[in-house]
Amino acid sequence: MGWQGMQPNNLLEQLKDIYLPQEVSSWWPLAYGWWVVFGLIIFVGVLFLIYLQIRKRQKQYIESIVDDFKASVTDTYTSKPKEVLQTISVYLKRIAIHKFPKDDIKLLYGQDWVDYLNSKTKTIMFEGIVAENLANIYRPASLSDNELEAVVVASQTWIRRVL
Repeated sequence: MGWQGMQPNNLLEQLKDIYLPQEVSSWWPLAYGWWVVFGLIIFVGVLFLIYLQIRKRQKQYIESIVDDFKASVTDTYTSKPKEVLQTISVYLKRIAIHKFPKDDIKLLYGQDWVDYLNSKTKTIMFEGIVAENLANIYRPASLSDNELEAVVVASQTWIRRVL
């Protein structure tokens, strides 16, 4: 029987209909590589948000210290104008002791103290009349407002750069 005995109609009747597969979306389901990429993007985003939060807290901390410094200098200037440089030096020394605890700075004074402050920043903050005023904090002469403002601005800049 083979091919000769079968009729062509019988063969066609034995064929089954062709079923097409369902259409595949071009985006879904995602391959594993895309899930890894999305996971990394979310991870980096969370790390970035944490970094921003930490940076914001650091800036608030630094600004609160600078504001406290300004208030302390202003209070001293209004009540005891001759002790303003001493107040500035004490405040800078507190910050230096807190920031650099291993350095022996408690006994530094005069030009050694100014040199130490300048060594802690990339640029020299205290030079000229500012350095002279900060080195001679116990002198009885009074400061002009411009000289005092220069010392305060240099001190604030030093505080911001060190912290």
